[in-house]
Amino acid sequence: KIYIKFLLKAYKMYFFNGKLCYLIIFFSRLLITKYQKGEKMEKLIELVAHKHKIDLKRGEAKYMNTDWLLNAIVDEVQEVKEEIRPNNVVHLEDELSDILWGWLTIVEKLKDEGYVTSHQAILERGLKKYEQRILPLKGDERDHGIWKEVKARQKVELEKERNNEKTKI
Repeated sequence: KIYIKFLLKAYKMYFFNGKLCYLIIFFSRLLITKYQKGEKMEKLIELVAHKHKIDLKRGEAKYMNTDWLLNAIVDEVQEVKEEIRPNNVVHLEDELSDILWGWLTIVEKLKDEGYVTSHQAILERGLKKYEQRILPLKGDERDHGIWKEVKARQKVELEKERNNEKTKI
């Protein structure tokens, strides 16, 4: 919806100031591309949720077992290692997608059991975590110290957050 509103505003601005046209078209394409990429991830998450419902309905024990799901991801990592070689893009990407599928599946199971809130929450947490760790890096010998300092601060913040969650219950 935000993207559509932006495009409508851009279209109106075109009539008032033709000079903005190319800039608006550039940003419109950029926003549409970002939206489509996010949409693909959402579709994949929806597919995982659908598969999870099927697994629950069938009641197959291995798909209900967190250890089995995690071991399946480990197996896929080994398959990725085997596919890393020249002229093998399609097979490597296929195996990497299996790791992604495994991760999405384990998150769906944990979400269903109430251990995590959502795929998006994990992605947001990961983005925040690594922005805090990576953006201060300078590309020199101080980087390891910066990383450790930020990581230590994050652990304290996580513990505070966990304690706050406990008091809400």
